[in-house]
Amino acid sequence: MDDACLAATNESDIKEFVTHLKQTFEVKTEPLRFFLGAHVIISPDRRTISLTQTRYIEELLEKFQLENSKAIATPTDGGINTAYQAELNYDLPYRNLVGSINYISSYTHGDISYALSKLSRYLDKPTKPLYAAGLRVLKYLKTTKTFGPKYTADHAPTFVCYCEL
Repeated sequence: MDDACLAATNESDIKEFVTHLKQTFEVKTEPLRFFLGAHVIISPDRRTISLTQTRYIEELLEKFQLENSKAIATPTDGGINTAYQAELNYDLPYRNLVGSINYISSYTHGDISYALSKLSRYLDKPTKPLYAAGLRVLKYLKTTKTFGPKYTADHAPTFVCYCEL
Protein backbone atom coordinates (compact mmCIF):
# COMPACT_ATOMS: atom_id res chain seq x y z
CA MET A 1 0.00 0.00 0.00
CA ASP A 2 1.28 3.43 -0.84
CA ASP A 3 -0.97 5.90 1.00
CA ALA A 4 -3.86 5.70 3.40
CA CYS A 5 -6.16 8.13 5.14
CA LEU A 6 -7.41 7.40 8.64
CA ALA A 7 -10.27 9.18 10.38
CA ALA A 8 -11.96 8.57 13.70
CA THR A 9 -13.87 10.46 16.33
CA ASN A 10 -11.16 9.69 18.89
CA GLU A 11 -7.50 10.27 18.17
CA SER A 12 -6.63 7.41 20.51
CA ASP A 13 -8.38 4.99 18.13
CA ILE A 14 -6.11 6.12 15.30
CA LYS A 15 -2.99 5.82 17.45
CA GLU A 16 -3.98 2.31 18.51
CA PHE A 17 -4.61 1.26 14.90
CA VAL A 18 -1.28 2.70 13.73
CA THR A 19 0.48 0.88 16.57
CA HIS A 20 -0.98 -2.41 15.33
CA LEU A 21 0.06 -1.63 11.75
CA LYS A 22 3.62 -0.84 12.86
CA GLN A 23 3.94 -4.35 14.26
CA THR A 24 3.77 -5.73 10.71
CA PHE A 25 4.59 -2.84 8.36
CA GLU A 26 6.87 0.12 8.11
CA VAL A 27 4.53 3.05 8.74
CA LYS A 28 5.12 6.77 8.43
CA THR A 29 2.38 9.14 9.61
CA GLU A 30 1.87 12.80 8.83
CA PRO A 31 -1.06 15.20 8.74
CA LEU A 32 -3.35 14.85 5.73
CA ARG A 33 -2.61 17.49 3.08
CA PHE A 34 -3.69 15.90 -0.21
CA PHE A 35 -6.17 13.11 -0.84
CA LEU A 36 -7.25 11.79 -4.26
CA GLY A 37 -6.09 14.97 -5.96
CA ALA A 38 -7.71 17.38 -3.52
CA HIS A 39 -5.95 19.72 -1.16
CA VAL A 40 -7.25 19.04 2.34
CA ILE A 41 -7.19 21.98 4.75
CA ILE A 42 -7.79 21.12 8.40
CA SER A 43 -8.27 24.03 10.78
CA PRO A 44 -5.88 24.29 13.75
CA ASP A 45 -8.70 23.41 16.15
CA ARG A 46 -9.54 20.41 13.93
CA ARG A 47 -13.22 21.36 13.74
CA THR A 48 -13.26 22.34 10.07
CA ILE A 49 -12.11 20.49 6.96
CA SER A 50 -12.07 22.18 3.55
CA LEU A 51 -11.33 20.61 0.16
CA THR A 52 -10.07 22.33 -2.97
CA GLN A 53 -8.69 21.11 -6.29
CA THR A 54 -6.67 24.22 -7.08
CA ARG A 55 -3.58 22.33 -8.22
CA TYR A 56 -5.55 19.95 -10.46
CA ILE A 57 -7.49 22.82 -12.04
CA GLU A 58 -4.25 24.70 -12.70
CA GLU A 59 -2.77 21.58 -14.34
CA LEU A 60 -5.85 21.30 -16.58
CA LEU A 61 -5.66 24.98 -17.52
CA GLU A 62 -2.07 24.38 -18.60
CA LYS A 63 -2.89 21.13 -20.40
CA PHE A 64 -5.63 22.81 -22.44
CA GLN A 65 -3.51 25.98 -22.88
CA LEU A 66 -5.84 28.20 -20.90
CA GLU A 67 -3.48 29.37 -18.15
CA ASN A 68 -3.43 32.91 -19.62
CA SER A 69 -7.11 32.98 -20.56
CA LYS A 70 -9.60 35.42 -19.13
CA ALA A 71 -11.47 34.00 -16.13
CA ILE A 72 -15.26 34.11 -16.45
CA ALA A 73 -18.13 34.23 -13.96
CA THR A 74 -20.45 31.50 -15.29
CA PRO A 75 -19.77 27.94 -16.47
CA THR A 76 -22.21 28.04 -19.41
CA ASP A 77 -23.97 30.34 -21.80
CA GLY A 78 -26.97 29.75 -24.05
CA GLY A 79 -24.82 28.32 -26.84
CA ILE A 80 -24.35 24.97 -25.14
CA ASN A 81 -27.90 23.94 -26.10
CA THR A 82 -27.18 24.06 -29.84
CA ALA A 83 -23.42 23.28 -29.82
CA TYR A 84 -24.03 19.66 -30.86
CA GLN A 85 -25.47 20.71 -34.23
CA ALA A 86 -22.09 21.65 -35.75
CA GLU A 87 -19.78 19.47 -37.85
CA LEU A 88 -18.26 16.51 -36.00
CA ASN A 89 -14.56 16.71 -35.19
CA TYR A 90 -13.04 13.55 -33.72
CA ASP A 91 -9.55 15.10 -33.50
CA LEU A 92 -10.53 17.19 -30.48
CA PRO A 93 -9.63 15.86 -27.00
CA TYR A 94 -13.30 16.28 -26.06
CA ARG A 95 -13.72 13.09 -24.01
CA ASN A 96 -10.58 13.87 -22.06
CA LEU A 97 -11.85 17.37 -21.32
CA VAL A 98 -15.30 16.20 -20.21
CA GLY A 99 -13.80 13.42 -18.08
CA SER A 100 -11.57 15.92 -16.32
CA ILE A 101 -14.52 18.22 -15.69
CA ASN A 102 -16.50 15.25 -14.36
CA TYR A 103 -13.81 14.48 -11.80
CA ILE A 104 -13.85 18.08 -10.54
CA SER A 105 -17.65 18.21 -10.49
CA SER A 106 -18.03 15.07 -8.44
CA TYR A 107 -15.40 16.05 -5.89
CA THR A 108 -15.39 19.79 -5.20
CA HIS A 109 -17.49 21.70 -7.74
CA GLY A 110 -21.08 20.56 -7.88
CA ASP A 111 -21.84 23.99 -9.34
CA ILE A 112 -20.72 22.80 -12.79
CA SER A 113 -23.04 19.78 -12.86
CA TYR A 114 -25.52 21.33 -15.28
CA ALA A 115 -22.81 22.19 -17.80
CA LEU A 116 -21.28 18.74 -17.34
CA SER A 117 -24.62 17.03 -17.98
CA LYS A 118 -25.00 18.92 -21.26
CA LEU A 119 -21.42 18.16 -22.36
CA SER A 120 -21.68 14.49 -21.38
CA ARG A 121 -24.61 13.87 -23.70
CA TYR A 122 -22.39 14.17 -26.76
CA LEU A 123 -19.22 12.28 -25.88
CA ASP A 124 -19.53 10.31 -29.13
CA LYS A 125 -20.29 13.43 -31.24
CA PRO A 126 -17.61 16.05 -30.49
CA THR A 127 -17.94 19.40 -32.24
CA LYS A 128 -15.89 22.58 -32.00
CA PRO A 129 -18.72 24.46 -30.24
CA LEU A 130 -19.08 21.65 -27.67
CA TYR A 131 -15.33 21.68 -27.10
CA ALA A 132 -15.46 25.46 -26.70
CA ALA A 133 -18.27 25.02 -24.16
CA GLY A 134 -16.06 22.60 -22.22
CA LEU A 135 -13.19 25.06 -22.32
CA ARG A 136 -15.59 27.70 -20.99
CA VAL A 137 -16.21 25.50 -17.95
CA LEU A 138 -12.43 25.38 -17.36
CA LYS A 139 -12.27 29.19 -17.62
CA TYR A 140 -15.02 29.35 -15.01
CA LEU A 141 -13.05 26.95 -12.81
CA LYS A 142 -10.11 29.31 -13.13
CA THR A 143 -12.30 31.88 -11.37
CA THR A 144 -13.46 29.43 -8.67
CA LYS A 145 -10.41 27.18 -8.32
CA THR A 146 -10.06 27.88 -4.59
CA PHE A 147 -13.72 27.03 -3.91
CA GLY A 148 -14.79 23.71 -2.49
CA PRO A 149 -16.81 22.07 0.23
CA LYS A 150 -16.23 22.97 3.86
CA TYR A 151 -17.22 20.57 6.60
CA THR A 152 -17.59 21.85 10.16
CA ALA A 153 -18.31 20.20 13.47
CA ASP A 154 -19.84 23.36 14.93
CA HIS A 155 -23.18 23.43 13.14
CA ALA A 156 -25.98 21.13 12.19
CA PRO A 157 -25.54 19.86 8.62
CA THR A 158 -26.77 22.34 6.04
CA PHE A 159 -26.90 22.21 2.30
CA VAL A 160 -26.46 25.37 0.26
CA CYS A 161 -26.92 25.31 -3.49
CA TYR A 162 -26.25 28.04 -6.01
CA CYS A 163 -27.57 27.71 -9.52
CA GLU A 164 -27.61 29.61 -12.74
CA LEU A 165 -31.02 30.57 -14.09
